[in-house]
Amino acid sequence: MEPTPVVQLNRAVALAETGHLAAAVAILQALSAPLSDYQPFHAAMAEYMARCGGPDAARAARTIALAPSDADVEWLRRRLQALKDPAPG
Repeated sequence: MEPTPVVQLNRAVALAETGHLAAAVAILQALSAPLSDYQPFHAAMAEYMARCGGPDAARAARTIALAPSDADVEWLRRRLQALKDPAPG
């Protein structure tokens, strides 16, 4: 399997979901140029940056703007709102 940027993105997601968040974010940051127009990259970056405790409203807004469908836009808006208003407890 070729280590294309999308393959690297998938690896980063797998790392993040298995508890290796810092390594995943490092990979994602390196992919920002080659995947700048790829919506799943922006969604992953926004999610994992938020999990690191640093939600970035500009990145989230870009993610929403790049969303391919109304359903994706709505899901991303709900995630952004959850970051702004975390559940108590």
